[in-house]
Amino acid sequence: FLPDKAIDLVDEAASRLRIEIDSMPQEIDEVERKILQLEIQRQALLKEKDKAGVERREAVEKEIAELKEKSGGMKAQWQAEKEAVQKVRKLREEVEQTKLAIEQAERSYDLNRAAELKYGKMLELLHQRGIEKPAWITPHEFAATMKDPRAAALVGEFTTTYNSLRFGNDHAAAPRLVALLDELRKSLLARRG
Repeated sequence: FLPDKAIDLVDEAASRLRIEIDSMPQEIDEVERKILQLEIQRQALLKEKDKAGVERREAVEKEIAELKEKSGGMKAQWQAEKEAVQKVRKLREEVEQTKLAIEQAERSYDLNRAAELKYGKMLELLHQRGIEKPAWITPHEFAATMKDPRAAALVGEFTTTYNSLRFGNDHAAAPRLVALLDELRKSLLARRG
């Protein structure tokens, strides 16, 4: 039996990670804001006819071009990461739907369909995900697969939050936290398998 707080914290961590992945990263937003400010400045400098104004406008235009190039690269990387996450989500959904279809086929004694799904489609989906057999991964392994230090930080933040909520600042309680997280993992495994 797990405390509801632990489950709520895991749900909240997943939700925050999903929002972070789906929304534009702060670094890109900052570059876009800087470009907008420089565009406004350039428009004001278009009215300047003296040499200093023209030189300043050229410098602003050069900076805009550099920032747009930087922004383009950052957006392309973000989009690629976002597409990879969406692909994983889609595969996960297909795996879940296939599991349900297998269970349904087994209950209705449609063994040909169950075998086709279990040893055909399911193995193909798991192969696409790069998994030889279904298994749960630890939060640390999950964070490492994200190729993003923010994921590891997020898992750490919620572990710390739970630790402080449940045990206060008692560092000797770390083994209890590890046991609790292990219990959560076993409970989720039992529910899935």
